[in-house]
Amino acid sequence: MKICEFCFESDIICNFIKEKGVKLSAYKTCERCKGEESLYRLNKLELKEAAQNSIRKFYEHEFEHGLVQSASSWGDKGDDIGTLLPDLMSLKDICYELFELDTINNDFYELLKDSATDDASEFDDCPDSELWLDMRCNWEGSARIFFNWDTFCENVKHKARFFDYLNYSRKKELENLKETFETLSATMSCILYRGRSADKTNLEEIKINPSKKLGIVPPKNAKNNRFSPVGISYVYLSSDKETVIKEIRAIQNSKVAMGKFKINKLELIDLREITIQKIKKNPFSEKLTSELSCSFKVIKKFINDISKEINKKDQPLDYVPTQIVSEYIWSLGYQGFIFDSSLCNGDNYVLFNDSYEYDSYEIIDIDNTLAENNQ
Repeated sequence: MKICEFCFESDIICNFIKEKGVKLSAYKTCERCKGEESLYRLNKLELKEAAQNSIRKFYEHEFEHGLVQSASSWGDKGDDIGTLLPDLMSLKDICYELFELDTINNDFYELLKDSATDDASEFDDCPDSELWLDMRCNWEGSARIFFNWDTFCENVKHKARFFDYLNYSRKKELENLKETFETLSATMSCILYRGRSADKTNLEEIKINPSKKLGIVPPKNAKNNRFSPVGISYVYLSSDKETVIKEIRAIQNSKVAMGKFKINKLELIDLREITIQKIKKNPFSEKLTSELSCSFKVIKKFINDISKEINKKDQPLDYVPTQIVSEYIWSLGYQGFIFDSSLCNGDNYVLFNDSYEYDSYEIIDIDNTLAENNQ
């Protein structure tokens, strides 16, 4: 039987049917749900298989983990075995969490069942039975990644920065993020901008050699930054001119030399909130792995640290954790990363070398509009 985008009251399932289904030439009433006229059709078995795979990716049934039976043998007669177990979930709970399906949507639980075929499975149990275990990082027995950003910061700031020691392996902790970075990697080609304040002391130099003066800083001149320590030079660019102006704190009635650069097929880590949320909200996505699901909180804290506005009171020590993670990303062979600007809706790019092409430059006079949020 075919299903339509309105068969189940879930935006997530609706989008899946639109993506994987066939688009009709005109709106028609769905034979299954008899609801409002719809435009897409998908074989229900395709949705069933995809939904089952998504559930199995993050959860295990009692058939697999066997904790309920084990707890029964551990406890004394009459004990409440629930006290011996991690939090278990029902299939209804899982479908609400993954697909935002209301728990009264019984048609979907029927769709998941295998009892009509020879392949009986865990989906044939009562959907209210709490027999499922979240196998990501929500219980002590989970083997999924565990990376505590606050602990990492404390160790690399105040205990050991360049070498591991007996009670803490900086390298091992960082390796827990390797798969996450692989998932968030993207090949990027786009136009980017980089600017610097221009006045009488440097304007002529910029005009003579704009590609050099507006490009990456020579290592000998590289200062301590949030992502790179003194002497190591990364290049910082933005997605648009407005973001550059805000990031360099251009003031009213000043001039900014704005360089235009091109990047072509660079392998970058995309740490933007919109990218992460898009993956997080699509349980059918191949990118939404158990490891990525577990590392969302870590990545969120890291992003908060790298996106927050630079304060004049910041100390070099404050940048050590983000500098180490940046260098780890570099060590994996990536050419940089992208993150949200804390000052506007633009994006910031960090490239580990001069893997860009200079295009052109212009001198921009900063007026009240451009400078109003930069005071």
